Amino acid sequence: MPRGSCRALTVSLDFADYRLVMSRRRAGVWIVIAVTAAVVAAHFPIVFLGRTYVLRDALTFTLPARQFLARSLRAGHVPEW
Repeated sequence: MPRGSCRALTVSLDFADYRLVMSRRRAGVWIVIAVTAAVVAAHFPIVFLGRTYVLRDALTFTLPARQFLARSLRAGHVPEW
């Protein structure tokens, strides 16, 4: 084919090639499903049950920060963090 030609190339797939493409596509879909299921299973308690990753650290930092924010907002001030 000469350089600069605008002729479209056609691709023909026979049945064996089509099956190979579809099996790879299905494998990719199953990998995505498996990874999604693993992530959901690993983070299930945190996302759906309201738990935290590290209870001690979360309470020692988050609770005082929330109390400070609540007191500041009740007093009519926006904290400048």
